[in-house]
Amino acid sequence: MDAWSVACEEDPAQPRVNQAEHDRHYANACNRLAPFGERSEVWRCESTAAAAQLPPRSLDFVYIDARHDYEAVAADIAAWIDRVRPGGLFAGHDYFDGQYQGAFYGVKRAVDEFCADRGLRVATTWREPVEMRSWLVLIPER
Repeated sequence: MDAWSVACEEDPAQPRVNQAEHDRHYANACNRLAPFGERSEVWRCESTAAAAQLPPRSLDFVYIDARHDYEAVAADIAAWIDRVRPGGLFAGHDYFDGQYQGAFYGVKRAVDEFCADRGLRVATTWREPVEMRSWLVLIPER
């Protein structure tokens, strides 16, 4: 899911692009997923709105890579966590706090606080530079 819209560009961590560039990214995503037919869908909407359209515990895997400011990440996590079934994987990109390429990231803090409040263990990838690592949380079986 992605809004692919200039109107939704509020993330200071992302470079500004024009609507034509967003439209190209959208078309590219659609083309790349086309071979998977009905097994994939591209939704052109904001993350939290998309999560609200899905039933709880209906997904095996969710990967968040949207806005990077603390408030937006916290909202995305809260919107998506219950969409992952027990035993599923909840993950995201840019597990980092601080300045990077002129923007301030709050991803790590949002993930760590959310998971600490719920007793969830956070793991990370290690091959990427620190500001580009992914975070991973296994949703416990209940």
